[in-house]
Amino acid sequence: MVLLQLHPNGFAAFPGEPETIHYTEMLYQRDRADILELIERIATAPEESFILTSDERQCRYCVYRSFCERGVGAGQADELDDGANDESDRDAFDFSQAAEIAF
Repeated sequence: MVLLQLHPNGFAAFPGEPETIHYTEMLYQRDRADILELIERIATAPEESFILTSDERQCRYCVYRSFCERGVGAGQADELDDGANDESDRDAFDFSQAAEIAF
């Protein structure tokens, strides 16, 4: 059995308390098999199963865009100009319709 200890700062609810995860050889082998199966499915999938989006704006910040011949490199996120910062979009949301979240 492998014991993994996460960052010594712990989690927000328990700062300073590391979290120990018990990871057995059996779990490792299961995860390895799952990942290898996914790799095989992707590697053997026909090319037509990888459908390009018709909205090329989604490709502007994709690091894989050169594979689809939609550019050379990804843009910077701070250059994002997708209208998400339009004030008219903010005004369109009605906070009174938002569901309450229990704590």
